[in-house]
Order: sequence, then structure tokens, then C-alpha cells
Amino acid sequence: MSAASVTGGAYLMLAFGLGTLPNLLLAGLMAVRLRNMTRHPLLRYVGGALVLGFGCYGIFKAMLKIMA
Repeated sequence: MSAASVTGGAYLMLAFGLGTLPNLLLAGLMAVRLRNMTRHPLLRYVGGALVLGFGCYGIFKAMLKIMA
């Protein structure tokens, strides 16, 4: 809509596509690396411990609020 003609719109879409292509490729590569990292057993244990720790912290804070 911002281009004055059909060819102007096509060039605008081409420029947008070329501008976003590197970011999309990088996001795909990072997703593959992240998937490979999350399959490591140590990272899974650390993640589980963090979730458990945050849950215990939340329960502790809620109990302090109830007692106050």
C-alpha cells in the first residue's frame, strides 16, 4: 500500500524479504543448537532443580505472608 505502483510494491517486498532472511536463518540455526543443548542430561537436571527451587521459594514467601 505504501508503494505507488505494482513494481514498487514488488521491490519493497523483495527488500523486506532480503532484509529478514539473515535473521530467519540465524534463528533456525540457534533453534537447532538449543535443541541439542537441551538433550544434555546435566542441563535437564539443572533446569529441574531451578524449577523446584523457584517453587520452594514461592511457597516459603507465601507462608511468610500468611504468618505476617
